[in-house]
Amino acid sequence: MTTETTATTPVIVVTATDATVITTKCWGISPQLILMKSQIETTEIIQNFAKDIQGEGIELAKAILKKIHQNLKKIEMPEEEEHKIRWKRTATQILQDGWVVQGKACTDLAVLFIALAKAKKLESKFVKLYSIKRKMLHSAVELTSQKIILDVTNGKFDDSTKEIFFDEYKVYKKGRDSWDIGVTGIESVPEVMRIIGKETQL
Repeated sequence: MTTETTATTPVIVVTATDATVITTKCWGISPQLILMKSQIETTEIIQNFAKDIQGEGIELAKAILKKIHQNLKKIEMPEEEEHKIRWKRTATQILQDGWVVQGKACTDLAVLFIALAKAKKLESKFVKLYSIKRKMLHSAVELTSQKIILDVTNGKFDDSTKEIFFDEYKVYKKGRDSWDIGVTGIESVPEVMRIIGKETQL
């Protein structure tokens, strides 16, 4: 395992061997994952991480966003190993691990944001988006009271009353978290894309 430094964020490069250890020890068949029905439970780990985040409304959202990006490392992982953990971690597990996968982090970041927002009494929903320009899914957060869509990955905000967000995305489904809308792992992709394709002729 090595560390590469970019202009903005250190990126940890995980070899296939490293990734096998991570996925076998942490995410092979996790009893904790099986028992959890929600990805956004307000555990002690979530509460402790959120306790010094201050603000209200949009300023609180920005403070949560800032703390997430300051504390999570971005790692590179072989695709085969990344598939084993995609959309399977809870917010607590993401914080415990301290990393997200570079280029595949949108759902983990959205889930973590929602858990922290919940701990701070900021209403939010998980939003699964699909691109109208390419075959691509993306995850974001709706700040319901502020009528804002937040792209936690890129720190961008948009008006949630619009039909198309960030000049590219439409809503596939909204829910409590990823699991709530049936997006529970890489095996969910064919069905999601089938529904989206049927609705949009992609």
